[in-house]
Amino acid sequence: MTMNEFRLRPDVLLNRLGVRRPSDIDLEAIAFHFGARVEYRSLESCAARIIGVDERAIITIDENSPEHRRRFSLGHELGHWLWDRGTFALMCKQTDLGETRQRGDTREARANRFAAELLMPRMLFREEARGRPITFDTVRYLSGVFRTSLMATSIRAVELGSYPAMVVLTGGRGRLWYWSGEDVPRYLQPRMVPGRDTSAHRIITGDFVATGAMEVDADEWFDHPDAENHVVMEDSVRSHGGSVLSLIWWKDESMLQL
Repeated sequence: MTMNEFRLRPDVLLNRLGVRRPSDIDLEAIAFHFGARVEYRSLESCAARIIGVDERAIITIDENSPEHRRRFSLGHELGHWLWDRGTFALMCKQTDLGETRQRGDTREARANRFAAELLMPRMLFREEARGRPITFDTVRYLSGVFRTSLMATSIRAVELGSYPAMVVLTGGRGRLWYWSGEDVPRYLQPRMVPGRDTSAHRIITGDFVATGAMEVDADEWFDHPDAENHVVMEDSVRSHGGSVLSLIWWKDESMLQL
């Protein structure tokens, strides 16, 4: 194989390998196809590692990680192998293997993006998500189909779902990060602290148990000058470390056209 054949986009790669359904995404077989052997062992100092020489590599994944983490780790290491191949050895920590660390042009960000696109290919994900509301019921369904984490699946649903949307992680001191779909204007950023009438705020303060999607005034989430004249849909759930993960989406897109 030439270098360009190794550096295919994940969706093109999967198409050439005959993947037609999410269940066809056999990561060990894909690794074998590109000369990499996969081993599962207990790792203490890292989440995954890869050693590559010429056209062969050994990828080792921490066997103690949950299935969705093992799969993302393997996708990440395959990204390294297909894009950074040669003679090298890498040990990737949990902090390198982040679903939310896909932006930028660093080697680790590129490997994370490769993993997300390999595990949740654009065409297959869009087909499964088509017409579904951007809620955690939808995300849990898609997470089961693609065997991916709630966080990674939420980001992909925002990117490829049928409605304009964003996902926001909020901690006790305010917004930690957010991720917008391509059809949400870049100037539209969520407030650092969600309004008191949001599910997110009420979950953080302990006044509310998540009950699913609800309609809220847009100015509870956005400082946009015209936000008070619009509403958004919100679905929030408790996440790790006491934080709250929120899906925000628009049934009425008029707010996005101002």
